[in-house]
Amino acid sequence: MTAAYRRVHESTGLTMSAIGGWPHVISFGGQTERTNVTSVVCVAFFDAANAMPRSATFGVEVLGGVDSFSLDKLRSAHERFPALHDVVVKVKCWNVVPGLQLLLSQLAGYTSITSLNLPRQGLASFPVSFCALIRLKKLYLEGNKIVALPDAIGDLKELTDLNVSGNLLTALPETLGTLTGLTELRAGSNELTTLPDSIAALTQMKTLSLYDNKLTTLPKPIVKLTSLAELDLGVNLLVTLPDSIAALTALKTLDLSENKFTTLPKPIVKLTSLTKLDLGENQLVTLPDSMAALTALGNLNLRFNKFTTLPKPIVELTSLQELDLRHNQLVKLPDSIAALTALKELDLSENFRLRSSRQSSAVEAWLTALEAECKVVLPVEYLPHLCVYEEDEDGGYVIRYLYD
Repeated sequence: MTAAYRRVHESTGLTMSAIGGWPHVISFGGQTERTNVTSVVCVAFFDAANAMPRSATFGVEVLGGVDSFSLDKLRSAHERFPALHDVVVKVKCWNVVPGLQLLLSQLAGYTSITSLNLPRQGLASFPVSFCALIRLKKLYLEGNKIVALPDAIGDLKELTDLNVSGNLLTALPETLGTLTGLTELRAGSNELTTLPDSIAALTQMKTLSLYDNKLTTLPKPIVKLTSLAELDLGVNLLVTLPDSIAALTALKTLDLSENKFTTLPKPIVKLTSLTKLDLGENQLVTLPDSMAALTALGNLNLRFNKFTTLPKPIVELTSLQELDLRHNQLVKLPDSIAALTALKELDLSENFRLRSSRQSSAVEAWLTALEAECKVVLPVEYLPHLCVYEEDEDGGYVIRYLYD
């Protein structure tokens, strides 16, 4: 940036900074201006102890609070830079910021705002002023107390990311289906029992998180989201999945943990693009041989189930790098487990019956080799002459290291 572009504006405290060698960001508390400024990022940081602003600069990230980042400064920025169209407002604070809700109610006229990040601010309702922010692309409202989203949310046609996790939602509005540019929707830790049919229109969706809700069946519109790469259905009440889920051929990550599955839903074996599958904390006792078709699987979590033997198809998943078998009822490991040559992490802890069961020399040698590279966690007293005991977070003991 040359000196020709530098001028002091003490009246507004505006400063421009350069990104990638091209000046286009406004800063408050500095000394530079350029008339083609188009974007500004405003981040509000607060001291967690007393929710008071720590600093008051306005730059690539605004380090300030409600007191320092006022609407007057935002208004001044718009007046000085008419082309301003990319404003990001972010609050980083574990406490509720005093006066924030009043400020939010006045944002309607600032259509240059493209991102709002307002977690854990005690919002009991969705601020209607947000629905007028027609250029909004990212909206993060996790950890509030919102009980409903307004139909007018459908006016946010440019929205790509929406996070309303950790609220009190019992339903999502049908108008959400008009946000056809949405690629990420996070609505975990609410009280949802289904989804509106209009969700099926969100064909660009890549990430959908519905963990910790009240789902007893898979909402039908999900199977229409054929671009989905990540689907989180953990901590629900699912007992099976429909055959139609096989349509999600782009799916790479699927979380079904903490549901009510007693058998693996058959259509899962058709999701051959899966690289990560979490089936932990269900009631599984075996896995079908057809699961061997998931040849791309690199991470498989089977913790807290009821396996007494290692399911046969697992040893055919030769791309596996992480395998979690914690807290099952395994007694003996087959020699064939050594076929998992790509394995980088194996957790066998809390399989208490492995303690008294003698493994084959081949399995013992394989486990010892893994542990030498810190790749395996074994039950207490397994190979006792090679173990170091360490208390885990649940008050139990597991082996952390083995030595030659």
